[in-house]
Amino acid sequence: MKGRSVLFIAIGISVFVELLFMILVFNKVGAERLPIQIGRLLFQGFLIFFIWEFKSRTALFILVAFHLITALLNGFLSNYKTSFHTIVAVYHLSLALVMYFNNYLQKLFAKTNDH
Repeated sequence: MKGRSVLFIAIGISVFVELLFMILVFNKVGAERLPIQIGRLLFQGFLIFFIWEFKSRTALFILVAFHLITALLNGFLSNYKTSFHTIVAVYHLSLALVMYFNNYLQKLFAKTNDH
């Protein structure tokens, strides 16, 4: 991941928040939603493995699409219009944009660190 610290941080935040949501939902609902959440985490882990080991742009694109679809389904197109759902949707949308434009952001931060 050398030279891809923006992507590394975004992926780290993504995994941390996913684990946090798993714990919070488990404490609130119980094990009912746990299989779906474990499947989501494993799917993301599979994609992260390909991004990490092979620098796969396809896996990165699929991970970005995953976050965009999650933002659309859970926040913007959902029947539940609570502030929590909106915050989660904005989080997923922001994370997708950071992941997609990670090269640009990395160059931008590199320029600011040179001064």
